[in-house]
Amino acid sequence: RLGHYSIHTERAYADWAKRYILFHGMRSRKELLASGADEVEAFLSHLALEKKVAPATQRSGRWTGATVIDPADPLNTVYSFGSSASGTSKLALAGDSVADNTTATFFFQSRVPGTGRDVSFGLTENDGATPAFNQYLTQQIVIGGSNNLDVRDGNGSGGGTAQTVANLTADEWYNFWLVVDNSANSYDLYGEGPGMTGQELLADDFGFRAVADAGLIDNLMLKEGGSGSGDVLFDNFFVDLSGQ
Repeated sequence: RLGHYSIHTERAYADWAKRYILFHGMRSRKELLASGADEVEAFLSHLALEKKVAPATQRSGRWTGATVIDPADPLNTVYSFGSSASGTSKLALAGDSVADNTTATFFFQSRVPGTGRDVSFGLTENDGATPAFNQYLTQQIVIGGSNNLDVRDGNGSGGGTAQTVANLTADEWYNFWLVVDNSANSYDLYGEGPGMTGQELLADDFGFRAVADAGLIDNLMLKEGGSGSGDVLFDNFFVDLSGQ
């Protein structure tokens, strides 16, 4: 708190500190601080080689495009999408891609404005510059104005039904876990934040909107629609390729 970090940043740091201490056998904080770089290197190697945590968790700056100061933490920069970065934005996963017949978990944090455009966030295998909405595999939609969170239960051919799974409180950070099964072509979505009970299952065994023909899920995609002002913010994106 002395560093004026927001609560969502504090929780992320605390979780990684806990993992680090457990990995080193519950050694004292004083001993670990005095150990130097070898213990840190061992932990990062463990994540990359044994837990198969993607490199995105070991570095920042993966997002490109519109960035703004976090309204809850002036020392933090976050990705902003909507009226200031309209159209389509993509992030190639590169080494963080989800191979066929595997399961991966995507963690990210999001904050919605009081008003804004409809913003869709999800995964696609399409490498083109501007994939269409019906090329989403997973699709989460923040409905501008109401701040309802819709998740599409797809039919594998570009369609399906969007279901409202939560109403998000404006100007609050939420944690989300997207568990993607690239064998069954399905996904689960968990959320945590105001109005939710702990880590809450929001979407259970929803189908991909489109079929992952190539087998490799290798792009994140943001698309906006409608009118209005105000951006949806994203931060702390992690990929765990070891499963759920």
